Amino acid sequence: MAVKVSTALSGKVAAAIAELVREDEQWRALFRRFSAPEAWAPHLKRLVALARMVATVQARPRAPDYESVLIEVGGYEPDAARWSSLWATSTAEPNARELDRVRRKLGSALRQLVKAGRSPLVVSRRAGDLLPLLNDWTRPLVEEALAGSHLRLSFEEFRDMAAKAAEREPAACAHLAEIAPLIVNSVPKARGRSLSVETVAHAQLLMAIRGGGRRASFTYSDIEGDHTDKMTAATRRHLRKPRFRPVAARHLLDSRLTPIEG
Repeated sequence: MAVKVSTALSGKVAAAIAELVREDEQWRALFRRFSAPEAWAPHLKRLVALARMVATVQARPRAPDYESVLIEVGGYEPDAARWSSLWATSTAEPNARELDRVRRKLGSALRQLVKAGRSPLVVSRRAGDLLPLLNDWTRPLVEEALAGSHLRLSFEEFRDMAAKAAEREPAACAHLAEIAPLIVNSVPKARGRSLSVETVAHAQLLMAIRGGGRRASFTYSDIEGDHTDKMTAATRRHLRKPRFRPVAARHLLDSRLTPIEG
């Protein structure tokens, strides 16, 4: 089935590629390598998907408050600030849902593990349910829970223990059954409070600023009794949340989103 792209969209993509080819020798070499139609065929659908994604993002309403703070505080160039601001604002809602889903699923699996008691067979089954959830999404949650319970255990060691328990290794089952009750209350409950869109959007704004090599936090004024930093002001204006407080976003950034430190 042929893939159709609008003339305007394909023209923009072609112009962008032409500019890259003119200015960069590596791109010229790559262009020559893939100049034959049969070489492009396997990559055409991906290129079209990328072009459509670019067009979709560019069509979204801009976030001027985020753009300006990324330029002023984050040191971004205008084009990069536009893209980063669109990412921070347009992905906040789905990312909030995904973070909620992951952390609640982890909490549910740990609670089922606690209910398993010390039966190696049942613990093994519950460990098998837990193991796929121990990934990069949940690493900060698990690390925070382990540290809060004063357990000298790394995320990797905990995951290895769960893997061995899933294989019905008696010692691992026993150890996992001892640890689960100690950390279960440190992870969100299945019906716990959801993350707000503004919290995730603000955390992603801070992440973008840190990713640019700058420090990003918040400033609280005892005199004014409020947060007075430019990032908080930008989120309040853009999302029309004049009472937004950045504390939860900072905590989310530091403990869950694994930012690049500035």
